[in-house]
Amino acid sequence: MIFPEIRRSNVMLAIICMQCAIAAALPTLQSDDSDAQADHQPATQGFAWPRTFEGAALAPVELDAKAKAALHRFPGDVALFTDGERYVLLRHVTRATRQLHSSADCLQGMGHQIRSRDIITRGEDDNHDSQWARFTTDTGIEAFEQIRCQRNHQTWTDVSAWFWDATFHSEDGPWLAVTVFDADFRGRADESK
Repeated sequence: MIFPEIRRSNVMLAIICMQCAIAAALPTLQSDDSDAQADHQPATQGFAWPRTFEGAALAPVELDAKAKAALHRFPGDVALFTDGERYVLLRHVTRATRQLHSSADCLQGMGHQIRSRDIITRGEDDNHDSQWARFTTDTGIEAFEQIRCQRNHQTWTDVSAWFWDATFHSEDGPWLAVTVFDADFRGRADESK
């Protein structure tokens, strides 16, 4: 009767392996809000915002109380700037997070309807072209967006693609999400009609 002993040891080994696999997977299954109970501390304290963008000087724009409240638990820093013609929204994060989402989603939450989305190539101030997501709204706002790795200069036009890359390559961070709006986007869509 050596066979029942072998089967029992194989079952025990399988159970131990499954427990190890579950324990190893648990950290990746944690909610993005796992630090919601902790006091909020921006993940990027002291980040130095750029002073220029595409050759134009940037002036800070104060975020309103509603935007500040919405960003209360954002795991990074957010700043809005203008160069006198455009608005530049910058979001800086040091880890993968589902709280970093497309600015098109924010505009939709403000009542805008996204009319078109595509990927375009834009020239940069350092004479390099890069791809950007472009979207337009029903109120005529045009925006360009990309996420940049500050360590290796890789870029993404899709937030989900960035999230999975940042999740599996967390050592590549920090990242800067850049959105350029051709007009003031902060009012509700129904106010501009």
